[in-house]
Amino acid sequence: MKCQSDKIRFVTQAQLIGCLLVVLGHSIPLSWNVPSIIYNIDVFIYTFHMPLFFFISGYLFEKTASYSRYDFRAYVLKRNNRLMIPYFTMTLIGFIPKIIMNRFFEDDSSLNILYFIKCFLVPRDNVWGHFWFLPTLFIISMLSFVFSKIKHLNGNVYCAFSVLLLCLSIIPNLVNITEWFAVNDIIRFVGYYAVGIMFANTKFELLLSNNNSCYKLLLLFAISIGLFLISINNKIFLQSIRTIIALLMIMVILAFSSLVNFTSNKIGLHLSRKTYSIFILSWPFQSIVSVVFEKVLGLKYYITMPLSFISGVLGPVIVIFLVDLLEKKIGKRIISPIIGG
Repeated sequence: MKCQSDKIRFVTQAQLIGCLLVVLGHSIPLSWNVPSIIYNIDVFIYTFHMPLFFFISGYLFEKTASYSRYDFRAYVLKRNNRLMIPYFTMTLIGFIPKIIMNRFFEDDSSLNILYFIKCFLVPRDNVWGHFWFLPTLFIISMLSFVFSKIKHLNGNVYCAFSVLLLCLSIIPNLVNITEWFAVNDIIRFVGYYAVGIMFANTKFELLLSNNNSCYKLLLLFAISIGLFLISINNKIFLQSIRTIIALLMIMVILAFSSLVNFTSNKIGLHLSRKTYSIFILSWPFQSIVSVVFEKVLGLKYYITMPLSFISGVLGPVIVIFLVDLLEKKIGKRIISPIIGG
């Protein structure tokens, strides 16, 4: 997730914002015993933070001209090394610890062959709760060349095609077909990936970086909050409204990232370059904090949430630092691929 150039610096910053929102969302106590306002803020964050990642992935595929720099086989291999090596390796590492800590998480994990298979083939049942994202993005990425080809042949057709894919995500019978092989999540998020490809190298992209970006940001954010408040009491059009909120908030985050350069300092730059590794390593640290401080010590949410957030950022940063030191000393990258480095 390193910044490719100044032209897409704002996207790199948006990735970091998305990562921090994921860590924040995972900071909610396991018991969900929090005030309603915190619960609603968390629901709001979940409406758009994962769509943001899929959108950015599609955008970067198109923006960096990956369709011309790689053939299909080379690209799939590249994405496999990036996404699936951490998925399989970290799952194996976390399997036994998850079984041991099962009583704290109140799920159906157990030491048997079926659960072991499901950890790999049903991403939502993985030992790490957030790892569903990796195989889902990997499978969607294999559609990149088809999407890009359609866009370059006819932009209007591709625009309609992207809208159609977004519409599929609001059909209950489709998004609840099966969780095996990430099918449900592919249907939920493939539209955002397609829209990311559509957004790249267009006039809409330029609109985010002009002098009126601040006003657009405030307007889109206000509309998003308004729609979210409506969605709370609207069960009929709930998913449709939240899809619109996701698209609006993606634009809000991109606009904010184009206005503010928070990667100009060493801390921001380092975090933005390690976003993927922070994402991968955050949940193990947060799980430990949740179990120790919430389940064992019984501390309140206003103590456990900040501790969980801090551990979800600081823990991975420390691990990344130690791994970098070790690999420089031995002269080989043997751990970095496992943690997304």
